Amino acid sequence: MNLQKFVLGDYQSNCYILYDNFKAMIIDPGYESKELMHFLDDNGLQVEVIYVTHGHIDHIGGVNALKRKFKNATVYAPIKDQYWYSRNPRLGLHETLLVDVYVKENDVVLFLDKTFKIIETPGHSYGSTILYFDKVLFSGDTLFKNSIGRTDLYLGDFRSIMDSIKNKILTLPLDTIVFPGHGSETILKNEKENNPFIKEYL
Repeated sequence: MNLQKFVLGDYQSNCYILYDNFKAMIIDPGYESKELMHFLDDNGLQVEVIYVTHGHIDHIGGVNALKRKFKNATVYAPIKDQYWYSRNPRLGLHETLLVDVYVKENDVVLFLDKTFKIIETPGHSYGSTILYFDKVLFSGDTLFKNSIGRTDLYLGDFRSIMDSIKNKILTLPLDTIVFPGHGSETILKNEKENNPFIKEYL
């Protein structure tokens, strides 16, 4: 399976495309992007899955444009972050998010021959999730390289995010590759040993 990353928008959020055999899964399309659309078209990709790790606008803002283009794609979004999916021009969301399936802890997303496990990691937002398969982790805005997601937004909570990292993320294999919602990828072992938040608070 191939992986392509796009860094999108004012908040420089990471959007990931997993693809093979002309089929694609997109994680966190936070902004509408001509570059991303051209990549899909140039590679003849049909989007089958769109997944958002949490409800903040810089991770959901491009969902509806993709859903309109790829009408058979299934949009998955955490049920506990529904607050963020309603039309709210003040936050930059000019129409309600087109969600097909609301997900929760231990649900799965199937794409090609892979099963992606959904793990709830509250803290950055109330409904934050991560996606895990085969020692690959898409951590959304819960864990970054040498940092963690901010917790000062609505329903964010520092203690919750640290509990999520300790009890959910650090229980995964330490050689897991982490692809975060912002910044560069990392290895879970490196975060356990070097991330200042983990070292100080856990």
